[in-house]
Amino acid sequence: MKKFFSFLVLVLVSVFLVSCGEPKKEEIQLSNQEVATMASAVSVSVDGKDVISLESNLDLKVVLKGAEDSEVGDIELIAKGEVAMYADLDEFSSSYIYVKVDAKYEINGNLEGFIFSLMGIDESELTEEDKANFLAMMNLDFPRNASVVGKVYVIAGVAYVDATIITDGVELKVKRYEEVFSEEEFNEWKEELDSEKIEISEMDIEELLEVANLKTYKVGDANLFEISLTKEKFEEAILAAIEEAEDYDAAAPDFTITHNGPFDVKLSVKFQETIEEVKAAAKMDLGIEFAMDMGGGMNLQQEISVTNDFAFELNFKGKMPKGLPKAEDMKDYAYGLDFDFLPNNRVQ
Repeated sequence: MKKFFSFLVLVLVSVFLVSCGEPKKEEIQLSNQEVATMASAVSVSVDGKDVISLESNLDLKVVLKGAEDSEVGDIELIAKGEVAMYADLDEFSSSYIYVKVDAKYEINGNLEGFIFSLMGIDESELTEEDKANFLAMMNLDFPRNASVVGKVYVIAGVAYVDATIITDGVELKVKRYEEVFSEEEFNEWKEELDSEKIEISEMDIEELLEVANLKTYKVGDANLFEISLTKEKFEEAILAAIEEAEDYDAAAPDFTITHNGPFDVKLSVKFQETIEEVKAAAKMDLGIEFAMDMGGGMNLQQEISVTNDFAFELNFKGKMPKGLPKAEDMKDYAYGLDFDFLPNNRVQ
């Protein structure tokens, strides 16, 4: 029992010390001009001395409702995935880029029939060749479901890909390597990554505040800008876009948005002299109805539901994962990264 309490005290003290080590987030009040001046002093610099990390995940569902007088039905798009990238770009000889992907999408329903119905085309009057040509012209000749799970290691310019790709039920395992950039190309690329200033004016800030909320903070020696979009601002932005379309004599649709769940859209930027971290998150559950006069007696009506949960984090002072393989660990990889061999067997 004494050992247990000693362990518990150790854990609590450790948590306390970690929390004490984190800089406190303090809100500060700045004028629009001060925000613009501060933002314009920031540079985007990637010199390779620090590890760049990017982590992102997405959970998206979009449903397009079929017309009541149509037998085609609804179309459902589902996309889920996680992507992470870590890059150590200090020197070419020691450069290492690691990417891991676990993502998939699927389209359910009669997409071709839905498009034909939407455009007022009688599918029964088309030959199979006409349909194929139309789908190719509309860039719709792609797999209706696909997934990729894999890892990519780029070591001193050589990419090693270990992935499993499935398209329309056809599975392909890839374990290949190939040089993707030389030392000369690496050095030329690094030279192009000189610091660039972000030009932001007071008018830019005022325009931003018309569609979003902005809060400014001090976090230790760093500054933190948080931009959030409320559902009221979101709807106002859409209405403004519709009004702008009317100014150009374009056909502006009747638009209605219904919020069926949480709405949370945020972007934050942490910086000192250079940007250190960028985070974005979006969570929403919307129902959208719109109607548009297309001219020629054709009226377009559509109902859409969107459920989305998205997160993104870009860190310019990240860390490489531990235990990554070396080039000599991947001698069994075959040469060549020509992805023309990927299957495209879309279900007709």
